[in-house]
Amino acid sequence: MQKTLFVLLLCTTPAFAAENPETLAERSQARARKVIDAAVAAIGGSEALRSIETLKLQLQGETWPRLQMPTPSAPFEPGSFQESLVLDLKENRLHLEQRVSGAGFDGHNTVVIKAGKGVAYDHRARTATPIPPEQATQQQFVQYYRRLPNLILRQALDGANSLRYLGDDQFKGRQHNVVTFVMPDTQQVALYVDARTALISKYELVFTDPLRGQEASEIMFSDYTSAGKLKVPQTWTWRFAGDVVARYKVQAQFNAADTDRAFEMADAGFRKVPALR
Repeated sequence: MQKTLFVLLLCTTPAFAAENPETLAERSQARARKVIDAAVAAIGGSEALRSIETLKLQLQGETWPRLQMPTPSAPFEPGSFQESLVLDLKENRLHLEQRVSGAGFDGHNTVVIKAGKGVAYDHRARTATPIPPEQATQQQFVQYYRRLPNLILRQALDGANSLRYLGDDQFKGRQHNVVTFVMPDTQQVALYVDARTALISKYELVFTDPLRGQEASEIMFSDYTSAGKLKVPQTWTWRFAGDVVARYKVQAQFNAADTDRAFEMADAGFRKVPALR
């Protein structure tokens, strides 16, 4: 009896396999994974991406805040923007300092997040505002882990099951393969991968604009150069609902030896205020 059952199982297994064809979602995921694997290879390889423990990033350039310009029509006078970002991916720490000026506004702020919570420092008001754990993981801070395509590709590899191929599209006159995936903060992004170079030209996400309805926020990368074994863009452009609102020059350094001190911020001279909830 056992021998007969074993023979029946052997005979029926191929039949069940034949009745389990690859689904559209499976085909889409497999094709998207090939695009991502090519992008990973083009930017320096999986081993080099996985070896990133810390990142020091400098952004500097001009801004044109949407609906906040001092004149009603172009050409608009740009504002200035400087950002210093230090990420410790291994210990999940963030140091962010930004200086902005333009359209009648000036600002200088620093945010330090470590051990799951942080503090926001306003250098003009001389205040220090606690950032509780439930806020430290919100998109206002998580977005900085999308500053470079290198960081995005690491997360794409980690979330490979959510990868889907959207199709091909033209961007700046070049053919691109477009894939999408869900990031750890549940934000779904679309990556435009250059069909010729396999480098990421931009990522975009869809949001609801109160004036125009469904629109796209696009972060565009260009002028790639080498930083050790990795390639990084030297120009970072933000297009929001069809309008260019920022353009920065980028300098990146991976695994620098002096990053620990960035996460030590002296509270002296800052007045502590209650956390915003």
